[in-house]
Amino acid sequence: MPPKDTIVAIATGDCQGAIGIVRVSGPSAYWLGEKLTGRRLPDRRAVFSVFRSIKGEPLDEGLALFFRGPRSFTGEDSLELQGHGGRAAPRALLQACLDASSPTHPIRLAYAGEFTQRAFLNDRLDLVQAEAVADIIESQSSRSLKAAVRSLAGLFSETIHHLQAQLVDFRVLVEAHLDFSDEDIDGLELEQSLAQRMESVFRGVDDVLRSVESGLRLKEGCRVVLLGSPNAGKSSLMNALSQDEVAIVSDQPGTTRDRLTEELSVQGVHFLLTDTAGLRASAEHVEQLGIERSWQSLKTADLVLFVEDIQTLGDNKGLFKECQQNAAEGTEVWRVVNKWDLKPDFSLNPKVQQVPCFCVSARTGQGLDALTQAIISFATKDQAEGASLFSARQRHLEALLRARGQLTEAQTYLRLDSLELLAEHLRLAQDELGEILGRRTSDDLLGDIFSRFCIGK
Repeated sequence: MPPKDTIVAIATGDCQGAIGIVRVSGPSAYWLGEKLTGRRLPDRRAVFSVFRSIKGEPLDEGLALFFRGPRSFTGEDSLELQGHGGRAAPRALLQACLDASSPTHPIRLAYAGEFTQRAFLNDRLDLVQAEAVADIIESQSSRSLKAAVRSLAGLFSETIHHLQAQLVDFRVLVEAHLDFSDEDIDGLELEQSLAQRMESVFRGVDDVLRSVESGLRLKEGCRVVLLGSPNAGKSSLMNALSQDEVAIVSDQPGTTRDRLTEELSVQGVHFLLTDTAGLRASAEHVEQLGIERSWQSLKTADLVLFVEDIQTLGDNKGLFKECQQNAAEGTEVWRVVNKWDLKPDFSLNPKVQQVPCFCVSARTGQGLDALTQAIISFATKDQAEGASLFSARQRHLEALLRARGQLTEAQTYLRLDSLELLAEHLRLAQDELGEILGRRTSDDLLGDIFSRFCIGK
């Protein structure tokens, strides 16, 4: 049932600006527009108006735009009142809208994300597109903005729809064989056909999974963690890469007691750079807690830079191997030899390096450009400008992993020639994909998603 109340909010935020927009959506939008402007409002045409309070007092002047549903963002009758910016003028206009509320024309302040939620409920957007609206607002870099725009345009949704169509075709073939099992069908030919379709669906899901993981890294930032022994120069490197004095630098071992994370945007790429406590055996309680958090950071990193002092090079082979062994699957661990300025003639033999290795001087900046470019290349290796990358969220990844799990179960029953259970797990996989688009989503999840939006969106 469509909502009976009309919602209103300031769409331009509570800040200084040239223009302030009050947004309205619901069955009383046109009535409210006429009441505040004293003018008839044609559909989808800007009308210059003096905005007045319920008592007739002039509040501001500007443009009134009415959009008749369903040809509006929310799919309902909608109104935009574009007046002067700042704080006082939009607030006064918002209050005038709320003052106009009556039992026959209920008008209230919108909840966070309620305009976009109504667009979703009125089938103007699917859930992925609705989330992309928030992602556009929260974009930290030009690349994440482009990915969010692609999702809003329906790229991600089309990909999921294509996977669902593959599953539907697969299920039709299985169900047809179950319904007509007494027909003369070549068993080997059917088995080969089903195996080919299973392989195709698996390949499609794996491709989307890789894109979602890349989209998550793009949206949240590539997590780069600095690890190593005390006094290797991690904090100095943190400051050099950040181009700011964000970390305390001292010759005393164990100065860094906790994780320090700095957000960076370099060449349109968003990073989360984390400095950590030096890894060593320590009896001091606070330092021990910091070291534990260093190991925790290793588990969540996309890229680990293991920083070594060029003067003690080779002393930490065991620690480096331990970092490699404890890193999460898919995480890369690179060696960074710091303090190159102390041994300017030193060079690494690339033939004996089993992992990427860089010589730098955090003090002089020598070698930092090469390291920075390598980090950018790592973060964007599957984010080429022309790639079909889209913004993604953790729930998308989890739903895809569950869908893949159902396909793994289906593959087992395919080998066992149990077509009834094969068909059931294909259906469950399709349901998991539907959850991404909002076809099978609980009210609690919807509430959580839209509550993270800003007021007026």
